[in-house]
Amino acid sequence: MLAYISKTQGIKRLLNYVPVSRCLLQSGGKIFPQYVLMFGMLVQSQTLVEESAVQGTEHTLGLNIAPFINQFQVPIRVCLGLSSLPCVPLSEPVELLRLDLMTPYLNTSNREVKVRVCRSGRVTAVPFWFHLCLDDEVRLDTSGEASHWKQAAVVLDHPIQVETGEELVLSVEHRKSNVSITVKQ
Repeated sequence: MLAYISKTQGIKRLLNYVPVSRCLLQSGGKIFPQYVLMFGMLVQSQTLVEESAVQGTEHTLGLNIAPFINQFQVPIRVCLGLSSLPCVPLSEPVELLRLDLMTPYLNTSNREVKVRVCRSGRVTAVPFWFHLCLDDEVRLDTSGEASHWKQAAVVLDHPIQVETGEELVLSVEHRKSNVSITVKQ
């Protein structure tokens, strides 16, 4: 689904094996994790902006190549350590997506989530992470500082200036083990 057992590749592999595993389950059997929750938040991070695209207008061999190279940038940045990333949180974490692995007919392929801004600034990225829910009580949180798992982030092409109390809408789409996040003002 996403980005990376480290986090994205592990979850992506997990989602590919679930349909086969469900067919092999005996009556009363369960798949672990039973469901996956994806959380995200709005942040301001100049570091993410600078590391996600070629900056400046300096010429290389007489050509300004930054605009050309930036056309091929990957929209999702993986292997991100959110706890050590220089950033300013502009919202509280919100649940972006729920993937039920036991009852997949409950899943939706897209959803819109309203996010309330709790601090004024410029939204430059939407980091996201997962909670693997073994059941209703036991969760593995991939955002913990002590965890070996990393986070991922969607870095915006153009920062969005926001004020405290404002609401932005995150459009989250899940399709074929891939997730996209779009920010709407």
